[in-house]
Amino acid sequence: MLTTGFDMMSIVFRIRDKFRNFLQVRKNVLKQYIPGSTLTIDEPIPSKPGKYVITIFWIRDSGSSYPLKGLLYLVQERTKRKQSSGQQCVQKLSLPFEKNNYNIEL
Repeated sequence: MLTTGFDMMSIVFRIRDKFRNFLQVRKNVLKQYIPGSTLTIDEPIPSKPGKYVITIFWIRDSGSSYPLKGLLYLVQERTKRKQSSGQQCVQKLSLPFEKNNYNIEL
């Protein structure tokens, strides 16, 4: 099945909306959850990249693997910006936890 650019973007927008809803529910749960002293930031690596890659960067509690915050990122496989975008995602994910003396690992 051939997907046009417009179809692909509508799929991405639907995924983004569901991800935002998920994070909103997660935000309410996190008011009750206190993570351990070590947090991990990771990114699943796609095994079969296509024209577009949807990547989710997570920061999670290392002890329980409980996801604390996530960022959804769409990358065109041909672009070289992935390295700098990964660095920006790490900075955004770690920002809320920097002042609380957490060890953050990559």
